[in-house]
Amino acid sequence: MTKILIFVKLFLVLEGEVLKGEIITALYSFGCPELKQFGAEKFIFNFIRNPTKSKIAQVRTILQRLEPYLFYELIAKKNKLSPLDLKVVKAHWLGNELLKKIEKEDIKECFPKILSHDMRILKIVDLIGGLPHHNFDALWILKKTKKLTRPLQEEITNCLIRTGRIIEIKGGKISVETEKIDFDNLCLTKSIEEISRFFLKEIKTGDFVSIHFKRAREKISLQTAKNLKKITQEALLFFER
Repeated sequence: MTKILIFVKLFLVLEGEVLKGEIITALYSFGCPELKQFGAEKFIFNFIRNPTKSKIAQVRTILQRLEPYLFYELIAKKNKLSPLDLKVVKAHWLGNELLKKIEKEDIKECFPKILSHDMRILKIVDLIGGLPHHNFDALWILKKTKKLTRPLQEEITNCLIRTGRIIEIKGGKISVETEKIDFDNLCLTKSIEEISRFFLKEIKTGDFVSIHFKRAREKISLQTAKNLKKITQEALLFFER
């Protein structure tokens, strides 16, 4: 009987870890234009709010159609993990040790996953030598044009995963000290912004959060915040070449 209980507990823990991968990728994907195009934004929002196992099959189908999944597959293959493993998902959105396994030409492995007429092939060609991190993907347009309109600059900034330190909490809104891109010099510059608290509950001033499309996504550690900033700076240098 004891062995059965141990097995059941272990199964639930493993299932929980798998489910966390889907929750985090859904959390960061919400608000992205691609998700809106599929008409799946409402479903994903409801899944984030109430991540039940009954929704998981449909959630996986949706998430596998989104562009980040191509990069999940690459990170997973290089680290011998599954694409929706929590560590793989975190590697793409926030950055972690799994990215160290990525070599210069590895992005090419995404080619067979995309139809030949898809413009994203050009994007991946331009990313060779870069990392399968979301901020490299978000800054790709910098290789296509140096004359960025204000709306396009705002779109790129919103698409980036940024770090924010909470300085004030006002109900459903929080003020954060963050950084945005100085597009004239391709560097990060300090900024104070008000963003949506989104689903975050247990937060306080001084905490660090990740930001995507003007919403706080996760409470993160100082080390993760520093690492995310470092990767963003690497991406800016990559596209400055």
